[in-house]
Amino acid sequence: MQAAAVALIGALSACGLSNGIDEYVVHFAPGTPTAPARAAGEACPKFGNAFLEPKDKNNLATSRAYPVRYDITNASSADKNALLACLKKHSIVRGVSDTNADS
Repeated sequence: MQAAAVALIGALSACGLSNGIDEYVVHFAPGTPTAPARAAGEACPKFGNAFLEPKDKNNLATSRAYPVRYDITNASSADKNALLACLKKHSIVRGVSDTNADS
């Protein structure tokens, strides 16, 4: 399911069907419950213009699979690097993907 969601994110980015927001999507260890994932995100809430997006209020599979996303639309390289350094401190974080491969 995670691979399908990543493929969907990549397809939407490649087709230019984005909403104008560039996001980092945080990937967690398989089986990580939503609460610990959100806690890891909330431990790294904002770095300059890179900030944690509010928790989705829908029940979509992609929202459940990827409960932590950051708006990095106006973030500098330094903002992004500081955010990534913070996220790396959490052992449940497995990686981060950028919804805009061109950024």
